[in-house]
Parts: sequence; structure tokens; C-alpha cells
Amino acid sequence: MKTENNNENLMNEYAKDPQRGFEQIYLAYADRLVQYAIHSFRLSCEEAEDATHEALLPWVQNPQKMSSVKNLRAYLYASLRHACIKRSGARRDSTMPEEMAAAEGPDMHLQADVAVALKQLPYEQRETVYLKIWGDLTFAEIAELQNTSLPTVASRYRYALARLKEILQWNP
Repeated sequence: MKTENNNENLMNEYAKDPQRGFEQIYLAYADRLVQYAIHSFRLSCEEAEDATHEALLPWVQNPQKMSSVKNLRAYLYASLRHACIKRSGARRDSTMPEEMAAAEGPDMHLQADVAVALKQLPYEQRETVYLKIWGDLTFAEIAELQNTSLPTVASRYRYALARLKEILQWNP
């Protein structure tokens, strides 16, 4: 609910003043979008930033059209996904960039282990985990983004978490 209110506030701000609204959208989403591009599409940091800027460009170029967007978060991730697919093509199963292993956080070893474990998941499961956890998207938004059914997304997420638990040998 908090994210929905924030997205609504961002869109209201954008409708009133597109330049200021875009700045707020950029501040709210750019870092998360870059991380999604790095982790889900295995782009380098520079490529991820370029893809993010490409996804955000219509917000600067065509404010009238963008003001009609109904779901800001889902639209941003869908735009970025499209930009990343154009950039990565067949590379999406190539070696993971250094940025993933070097991500900041409280436990670098755990992050490295999780990054390696995520790499072992099928692409669709890995993307679902990133969109759900780091993108904070709902299963319905992920289903729309991946052009698949809600039960399929839920299954991908469930199977991914079970596989990660197995790989990481995690027992709560």
C-alpha cells in the first residue's frame, strides 16, 4: 500500500510539473532499476545504467503520453526489461558481472553465495525472484511483465525459493 501511494504521489507530481516529477521518479527508482538490470540480465554496471536511462527517456521526451501511465512501477520495469533484452540478447546466460559479487551489504560472503545460487536458477525463476524481492512487484505485475499467468509466476517463485534453500542448505 505504501508503494502504491508513493507511486500515485509521483505520478501526481509528474502531471503537475513533468521536470520535477521526473526527478522524483528518477530518485525513487533509478538505483533499483540498475540493480535489476545487473542481476536479472547480467549487464555490466555501465550497460545497466544505459538501459535504465533508455527506459526513462520517454518520461523526458513525451510527458503528455507518460502522464497517462496507470502503474508506474510496472511500467518502469517493463520498459527496462525491454531495453535490457535488446542489449543482452543471447548474452543473458553468460558470465555474471563483477558488480554482483561486489554489491554492498552487511554480509559479503552471504551475498556472494546468494549470487552464485541465483545464477543456477533457470532464467524465468531468477527474473521472478528479482522482480518480487528487489523490484517489489506483485505477482500480478510480474505476470503482466512476463506475459504469463499468475499461477505460473507463483510457481516460478515457489520453485526458485525451494531451489535456493536447497542450494544454500538453509534450515530456519
